[in-house]
Amino acid sequence: MVAATNIARAKPDGYSLLITPNSPLVFNQLTQKTMGYDPQAFRSVSMISSQPLLMGVRGDFPVKTINEFID
Repeated sequence: MVAATNIARAKPDGYSLLITPNSPLVFNQLTQKTMGYDPQAFRSVSMISSQPLLMGVRGDFPVKTINEFID
């Protein structure tokens, strides 16, 4: 979020580039009350990698599927 804020405030001269996972542009707006930038102001230029997302819980947690977790 710190990097995204700095890039959002940088002069639009083509010398600043944000390389980031999804969190500053997707998840932070769902989990943070305030941010120093508008995620909608950013535009994707290129995808340089992909990464799987993982959700983990304690072994003794009483659910076995994502649907059970949501319920």
